[in-house]
Amino acid sequence: MGWSIRLPIDHAFRLLNRNWSVPKGHELTGRCAQLLLLQGGTPVERRRQRDRVQPWRAWYKTSRWQKLRMSVLLRDLFTCQMRGCGRIEADTSQLVADHKIPHHGDEALFWDENNLQCLCKPCHDKLKQKQERASRFRD
Repeated sequence: MGWSIRLPIDHAFRLLNRNWSVPKGHELTGRCAQLLLLQGGTPVERRRQRDRVQPWRAWYKTSRWQKLRMSVLLRDLFTCQMRGCGRIEADTSQLVADHKIPHHGDEALFWDENNLQCLCKPCHDKLKQKQERASRFRD
């Protein structure tokens, strides 16, 4: 019978930078396991693994989400709500309906229209993601 390995999150990141693997017959559990699993494979394999580990990701693929996203973009007049930006973007593929408070799988928070804001992709991908990563390490 195998045993489980639990590591603090900072150890997981150190392991990601090495060619490290779990001994055969054992398993890695918790958030470290998720991080290590998401690092390997092709982009498609990583996406599928994220969907298995985080089932709420399927909510983004529903028509309900598409309608909610569009209503948020319309409400905000296709204008980035990040302080100091204010970019108006007609190409909706360059806009993100962003959760002000990260939902972390909380269904009520995910679908709450008041928790959503329109961000341009550059603001979302750089500034917002940086904020979320920083808050994850503080928690």
